[in-house]
Amino acid sequence: MERTLFRGARIVDGTGAPSFVGDALIEGVRVAALAPEIRRGGAREIDCAGKVLCPGFVDVHRHIDMAIFADGFGQAELRQGITASLAGHCGFSLAPAGNYGRAVRIRNAPILGAGGAGDSAGAVGAGGVGATGGADGAACADGAAGADGAGGVGAAGYADGAGGAAGEPQDFPEFSDYLDALAARRLPFHVGAMVGAGTLRVAAAGDDAAKPMSPKALEAMLALLRRALDAGAFGLSLGLMYAPDCFAAEHELDAMAAEVARRGRVLSVHLRGEGRALVSSIDEVLAVARRTGAALHISHLKSTGIDRAALLDQAMERIAGAVAAGLSVSCDAYPYSAGSTTLLTRLPPEWQAMEHRARSARLRDPAEREALRRELSREHSSWDNALLAAGWETVVPVGAPGLAM
Repeated sequence: MERTLFRGARIVDGTGAPSFVGDALIEGVRVAALAPEIRRGGAREIDCAGKVLCPGFVDVHRHIDMAIFADGFGQAELRQGITASLAGHCGFSLAPAGNYGRAVRIRNAPILGAGGAGDSAGAVGAGGVGATGGADGAACADGAAGADGAGGVGAAGYADGAGGAAGEPQDFPEFSDYLDALAARRLPFHVGAMVGAGTLRVAAAGDDAAKPMSPKALEAMLALLRRALDAGAFGLSLGLMYAPDCFAAEHELDAMAAEVARRGRVLSVHLRGEGRALVSSIDEVLAVARRTGAALHISHLKSTGIDRAALLDQAMERIAGAVAAGLSVSCDAYPYSAGSTTLLTRLPPEWQAMEHRARSARLRDPAEREALRRELSREHSSWDNALLAAGWETVVPVGAPGLAM
C-alpha cells in the first residue's frame, strides 16, 4: 500500500477543532493518522512547512453539467482544492430531455455551454449574450441564466434560432442516461447533480412550457422527476426568476416539492426576486417547504441593489424563524458583490416568453424599444427590475456565442 507522509503542515481537520502544526499520514486513499509528529518508516515524505493541509472543498453550486465532458476538466478546480462539486442548479440540467433534446440543449446553451455547432447558432438567437453586474450593483445572479428557450417556446421555437446540425451532441432523454455518461468518464473529483425544473418543464410540455400545465403534462413532468430522483439526482433545482420556472403555479411547485420530500432529497431554489422582492420571495419558498415538508436550500442568497442591503437582515430573520419552527432550511452565498447571467433575464417576463424572432422584430421597432425602456425605468409589483436597482452602468457584456466581443 502506498504511504505518503505530509510533514509540518498547519492542519485544519474539518471538525471545527483549532488548527495545529503537525503531520498527516495517508495510506492508500485514507487518512491513517494526524498528530503533531508522526514517525513512520517506508512513507514518501512531503515537506509542507508554511502550508495548510485540510479536507477538500465541496463546491455546492456549479453549472458544470456540460463542462464535465470537456478534455482537461477539473484541473482548475483541483488547483483550488475542490474535491467535490454539485451541478444542475437554478432549474438548468442537461437531463432529462425526453423527446425535446434539441430544445433543452439550446435553452441551456448560454449557461451550460453549447453542445454543437448548431446549438451555438441557436443560442445567439436565444438571447445568449452574457453580462456581469458591477461590484456595487450586484446586478445579476451567479451564472444562472435564462435563454430564449427558457421562455418555454419548446422544440419549434428553439429550432427557429438554430443553425445546422454539425457537431450534434448526445442527448440524455432520462436522467439516468446522464449519470451513466458521467460514470463512463474518469472524473477528477466527486460530482453530484440536481435535476432542473426548467428542463423537466420543457421535456414534459414542449411548446406549452410557458403556460399553466395541463394535468397530463404535469403528470408527465412528475414522472420524469420521480425517475430522476430514483436514478440518483441529489434533489430538484428551481430557477423561479427565470422562464419557464417563473410560470409554475403554486400547485405545480407543491407537487414537485412533495416528490422531493418523499424521497428525502433537497429542494434547491434560485429565488423569484433578489432585490425589492427578496423577502416575499423567501416567504414563497418557505411556504412550499412548510406545505410539503421538503428540505429547502436557497442558492446564492443576496440582495440586489446598492440601496437594499438591509433586506438581507429581514431575509435571515425569516430563515432563522423557519428553522426555529422545525423546517430544514439552508443557504449559500458567494463572497463578492457581482454576478453573471444573460441579458435576456433582465427583460420583463413577457419579453422573455416571446419566441426569439418575434422579440427581435419588436426590438427593431423604435416605438417598441421606447415602450420597453419605460418598462425598465420603473418598479413593478409582479417582477424584480434588477436593472433599475443596479443601473445600466454596472452591466458589462462579457460574451456572446458566435460573436466576437
